[in-house]
Amino acid sequence: MLGLGLGLGLGLGLGLGLGLGLGLGLGLGLGLGLGLGLGLGLGLGLGLGLGLGLGLGLGLGLGLGLGLGLGLGLGLGLGLGLGLGLGLGLGLGLGLGLGLGLGLGLGLGW
Repeated sequence: MLGLGLGLGLGLGLGLGLGLGLGLGLGLGLGLGLGLGLGLGLGLGLGLGLGLGLGLGLGLGLGLGLGLGLGLGLGLGLGLGLGLGLGLGLGLGLGLGLGLGLGLGLGLGW
């Protein structure tokens, strides 16, 4: 199980990614990191930017329930929670939690 201990250390600058088997944080440009959850197929791909990341996230997550919070960085979803913002990103999800931002990302993994 991935917990808060792993999430708190990876949320600065590079973004935060908590996967099911492996957690990836990809920092591109502004430090936006989109995690890959290969086990559930709820990953957001490589995440080349805000526009591309959002498009991929909506396409992959609608069937399983996806909560997106833009600006405020708060997302609550059944399978995936995403927080996209410049300050604080907080995601609480049943299967995967991702916090993406320049400041702090907190994720409660499975």
